[in-house]
Amino acid sequence: GRVWHLEKDPIDNEPDGKGISSIKTVPEVFLTRLSATKMPLQKFVDDLFDVIFTPNQGVTNLPPCVKYLLDFLDEQAEKLNVQEPEIIHTWKNNALPLRYWISILKS
Repeated sequence: GRVWHLEKDPIDNEPDGKGISSIKTVPEVFLTRLSATKMPLQKFVDDLFDVIFTPNQGVTNLPPCVKYLLDFLDEQAEKLNVQEPEIIHTWKNNALPLRYWISILKS
């Protein structure tokens, strides 16, 4: 059979009495399966985000992913020979909210 997500393509549907194809939604049994599949995986996903976003108990109190991003920007500043601390500070201030958190929240 054909694979489809929550709705079939209108092209694949059989035309109704008027010659117009109708869109049929997924039966609720598939949504129940989706929910049942999500439940066992939820704990693993939650644990992953806890590990990523929990601050380290060391020199910095930053989550590892944020520390990696800021260290990466420092390395790039050295590599590109950026000497002005104001530019590096601006990179870090703009990178965190604009690039990092926005993409995390969208996903």
